Amino acid sequence: MRIKDFLLYAGGRLVSGPDDLPLFPICTDTRKLQPGDVFVALEGPNFNGNQFAEEAVRKGAKALILSRQDFLPQWIVQERKVAVMVCPNPLLSLGILGRERRL
Repeated sequence: MRIKDFLLYAGGRLVSGPDDLPLFPICTDTRKLQPGDVFVALEGPNFNGNQFAEEAVRKGAKALILSRQDFLPQWIVQERKVAVMVCPNPLLSLGILGRERRL
């Protein structure tokens, strides 16, 4: 699945970067992120993955799926090298990607 197709399913929007990249492989933990991964920023009662957007980019993420932009440094948006998507529910987005991967 490519970013432009994913955004139709997930109800998100592309903030910056290319829309034709494939959305695999996926990572939700910057400690395990490999260059070329798509970082999905999950949130929970004790953590906020959006806070790790910059770290994910510095480690080589090709795309970010965030629930909000407030932790996103402006230089990432301005460079337009990394696809940055804002989706209302990154956990649901992860489910959509998982389903597409299995099909």
